[in-house]
Amino acid sequence: MSGRYDIDASSTLRELRQLDESLYSPSDQHPDLCDALHSKIQIEVVAILQHVDRIPLNGIPESALLFPLFLLGGEVTDPLHMDIIHMRLRLMLDKRPFQNILRALEVRGGVGPSPVSSGRS
Repeated sequence: MSGRYDIDASSTLRELRQLDESLYSPSDQHPDLCDALHSKIQIEVVAILQHVDRIPLNGIPESALLFPLFLLGGEVTDPLHMDIIHMRLRLMLDKRPFQNILRALEVRGGVGPSPVSSGRS
């Protein structure tokens, strides 16, 4: 799968987020449209997570995942998706102990024992 799909998914996610923000206001009367937008954003979240899953652990391309994973963490609503993001960031941190990865985990609430070490399945 080419990198073009990753760019398309990220671009689509960004555009959906911008549209969502432009529609939001306390007096907004578009709940159906907002619900549809949130559903589309979550579809893109799943697509991006599938692309991330195809990138080999500890491979050179993995080093470019920090920013996309960080941004994606701001869009997820499913706790399982956030767990996937946290796990990948922890694996990256184990390989590359950079402060920016640790900070991303702190901001996204993923600091602490990993699910594997805490006995979660």
